[in-house]
Amino acid sequence: MVKRSRDGYRYPVGRLHAGSSLGNYAAFAQLDAETNLRGLWNASDNEYYAGDWIITLSADGENLEPTETAFRAESQSTFYTRGGLTAEKCCLLPFSVDERRPDDAWQFRRVVVSVSAQSRKAGHVALVVTHRLRLAPIPSELFTKKPPAEQTQKKFHIRVNGSCIEATTQSRPAEARAVISTDEPQGFSADETTAQWTNFVHIPPGGSVEITWVLAFAPDGLAAALKSASHTSEFAQVQQSAKNQWQKVLSRSQVCTADEVINRGVHWAKVNTLRVQHGYRLGAAFTNDPPQDIVVMRDLAWYVFGSDYVTPEFSQDLLALGASHAVHNNGKLTEYIHASESPPALHDYGLNMNDDTPLFVAALAHHAMVSGDVRTLANVYPVMRRACEYITSQIVDGLVQCRAKGSGVWGICSWRNVIENYSLTGAVTEINAECSHALAITSDAAERLGYTEEARRFAQTAAAVRSSVNERLVSDRTGLYVLNCDLNGEFHHDVTADLVFPVMFGIADDAMRQRILDRLCSDEFWTPYGVRTVSPREHNYDPDFGYQLMGGLWPNLTAWVSFLVRKERPELLIDGMRNIYRISEVETPKNLLNVVPGEFPERLHGKTFVSRGMTMSPWMPPTYLWLAVEGLMGVKPTFDGLEINPTIPSAWRWMLMHEMPYKGGLLSCLFLDGSLYCDYPIRSSFPVERGKFIPCRSTDEHLFVAGFVSNRRSFIFLSCDRDIMATASWERDGRQYARQVSLRAGNAETTAIE
Repeated sequence: MVKRSRDGYRYPVGRLHAGSSLGNYAAFAQLDAETNLRGLWNASDNEYYAGDWIITLSADGENLEPTETAFRAESQSTFYTRGGLTAEKCCLLPFSVDERRPDDAWQFRRVVVSVSAQSRKAGHVALVVTHRLRLAPIPSELFTKKPPAEQTQKKFHIRVNGSCIEATTQSRPAEARAVISTDEPQGFSADETTAQWTNFVHIPPGGSVEITWVLAFAPDGLAAALKSASHTSEFAQVQQSAKNQWQKVLSRSQVCTADEVINRGVHWAKVNTLRVQHGYRLGAAFTNDPPQDIVVMRDLAWYVFGSDYVTPEFSQDLLALGASHAVHNNGKLTEYIHASESPPALHDYGLNMNDDTPLFVAALAHHAMVSGDVRTLANVYPVMRRACEYITSQIVDGLVQCRAKGSGVWGICSWRNVIENYSLTGAVTEINAECSHALAITSDAAERLGYTEEARRFAQTAAAVRSSVNERLVSDRTGLYVLNCDLNGEFHHDVTADLVFPVMFGIADDAMRQRILDRLCSDEFWTPYGVRTVSPREHNYDPDFGYQLMGGLWPNLTAWVSFLVRKERPELLIDGMRNIYRISEVETPKNLLNVVPGEFPERLHGKTFVSRGMTMSPWMPPTYLWLAVEGLMGVKPTFDGLEINPTIPSAWRWMLMHEMPYKGGLLSCLFLDGSLYCDYPIRSSFPVERGKFIPCRSTDEHLFVAGFVSNRRSFIFLSCDRDIMATASWERDGRQYARQVSLRAGNAETTAIE
């Protein structure tokens, strides 16, 4: 039986394809469906420290068969049952949002594994735990990402030293690993790649046992690995500490609705956003294809739009890395850098113009608006200005031009840049829309900072580009925008989902906006799992070719379209959010291949909807969070303050957003029966009542409780996403109150504060 909740998933092992991708600031670990380690990577040196660690259990001479696997933010567990014996194998990474200084990295360079077993049998049980630990990374069919060939060839010095197994890389002795256990290994053997050993445990009648292993690793010698390995308490304490830290950050921007699928999606979007936040040699960053050290500026920008609402401090560090290391002398943002290089080379595929430059400008502005600090804006403005000066220099006859003459990444300046034997250059509608927006928002920033002349100049250029797009890039065949006018002056009338960009970035007028959105929301593009990248009516449509960029589904595209229809068609926004996340909790993930419960897959086949990319897209989770906060809740940060206009389908009465990071604090807002209740001054088209939210708790994870107090009204708000009978409690003026509630799924009610 499949069990789903915000706190975790539990699936029969036979229905699963792969296991979790776990991450902390130092490491990234991939697991299989039976909670065996299938890859362990360290961010600071971009090296793999383990290939796979297969742990099997047997009792009284017979193997225990795995039955179910549970997926949680901090860990994954597989359960075994045989006769009167039950067992659990759990794997976790230590986690903290508080300590991310380089000196503290050793605390997170650990994988902790526990096997616990309980017997209900009348006699003694002999439990045998068998290990095979291969240290070189192994290419796996479970994950699309393959380790570099040179790392798969590593050889090691492996030995046992009492209860500790020690290993160093032959070619790099400072690259060290140590395994420490609460039970001394028996029958140890090793060669240059693999260690094997066994633990024998006797379980008394009706008794229980637990064994813990710590695999620690360090790029600076065996002593450092041993220090990390020995810094471990009881497994339950390590796990509870990780849970507490996860809960601390997951409580930010908690979006609660009457739709349980969306609630789970928002929760797990935050989980997976944090799993790819790593500390590299250059600083804090995330990669678009973990584990590796490549940082792509386009993906960095989209990531920040969501990260600002859960980890704005990471957004700031991420943008600082880009501003310091990814800007060419002329102000252009490069395509990507290696965060382990110092200094990093700038890789731009020879493109004079790309989408990375305007998107990075937009991300800088977004972070400055959410931080609400003029000093932050003043610090990032020089990068915005240089980028916009460069954009201006690439305008020819009123339009931004990409002059590349290659194909694939060497000849595509668009987000769809990995299509073989394909080019997209010249005056590209997408790029011009993004550049117009970058110029306009930089004008707003300049005005805010008092640079009046620069503000005027950037505003005029933005308007001129917008006007040129509408005059020269409208198709006389489709009535929509052309894809591009190439370097030979030929117009390409392909109908693709790239039409989303002139709508998103303010190029299209009302009539054109409506035509585009009607087309993208029709059956031609809209499917039960998302929006197609290219219309099936196009001559070059293919549901699988080019990483599914010629007709497949990319969930981030679905998010963009869903965001844009929120005002006219709120029910479609809800449908889009459900479509994006539904694949993450299907009944049988292995039927759709690269799918793991609670993770957002990267891309899907356009007809079969089989997942064809990463099991955990690193940029889709923050994009989903952005869609919930700015699309569903209607948050709009500006340089002059905050607007909130929730998107409310006709069947909804309420929606709650709790503790959203804003201006260095945490903002909460409740929409209820046509009014907004908020603890911060906001602008809205709805009536707004200002007050404060008081601490509340619930005995059931499906019951959301929020207390609100103002001069005019004080109440406790209760809502749920399933039928419940639970207890809610709150505190006011030093007194504790409690109430037992019974609610049906999707319902809400209020009760006056005593």
